[in-house]
Amino acid sequence: MKKTAKSLMLLLAFAAVLRLAPMINATAMFSPPSYTPPPVYRPPSVYTPPPVYTPPSVYTPPSVYTPPTVPSTVHIHSYNMPGSSVQSSCLISGYTTYFCSCGMSQTGGQKPPLGHSYANGRCVRCGMSQTGISPSQPANVPAAAPKGTEKPSAAPETATKPDLKLKIEKNKKTIANVAPELCPSALLDLLKNEAPFKSGTFTVLDGGDMPVADGSFVGTGCRVSDIAGSDDGINVIYTIIVSGDTDGDGEVTASDARAVLRHAAKLEGLKGEFLAAADLNGDGSPDASAARMILRYVAKLETSL
Repeated sequence: MKKTAKSLMLLLAFAAVLRLAPMINATAMFSPPSYTPPPVYRPPSVYTPPPVYTPPSVYTPPSVYTPPTVPSTVHIHSYNMPGSSVQSSCLISGYTTYFCSCGMSQTGGQKPPLGHSYANGRCVRCGMSQTGISPSQPANVPAAAPKGTEKPSAAPETATKPDLKLKIEKNKKTIANVAPELCPSALLDLLKNEAPFKSGTFTVLDGGDMPVADGSFVGTGCRVSDIAGSDDGINVIYTIIVSGDTDGDGEVTASDARAVLRHAAKLEGLKGEFLAAADLNGDGSPDASAARMILRYVAKLETSL
């Protein structure tokens, strides 16, 4: 009896344990989430204003440009030494030549030509014959003919030039020692007794093969040509070399002396007939002495070159 009661009690205890086991397991498994309080409020830091605006510094303009110093080896021309003066003539302007210490020159103080002044049919200054030109008219301008009697104007005569010793070189086809300020008709008159100009009709041509007007001067580089051909059908063409005329204008001025000096200093080079025109000494090398001869001629201290 006691065993049965004990067994019953064990069964009841086991049943109670079975009923309570799920509740015990559930209680053990349930664990509420841990509470995490919010972070403590922290107010923002104290406001810091932006830095005070600082304007840029006062504008400083660039320094004044200072040009580089010219090296002492560079020569600057100073034309402060007056040289020869050329007085105005009937057709040529007057001027004064000024020199630099290096020998270079330039002209200044130009004066206009005087024009012709005729008396008894000739100009009292240059000796040119009056051919229908009145003293009140400009030089080399033919007088107007009465209406209804107009005729082609004849070329004005030129002052009589002294006989020149022309140097005609047949091999080089040149005519040298031609005087400055010579008109074509005067040159052809000097050549008419010289071979090969004794026969034929000759004319003086400029560099563009155009006839030189008789009121103009024959310059270095012009040519004497028989356009129609000589008796054997061959044109006779000779190059003219005017003594001292290095630029081909037919005149001898201070600019020609300057060209000779620049040639001697090897700053510029004269060639061909222009070199021959500058070779007044005949040694083939124009130098300062040739420029001096030209300047003396320009100043009328010499009558020929």
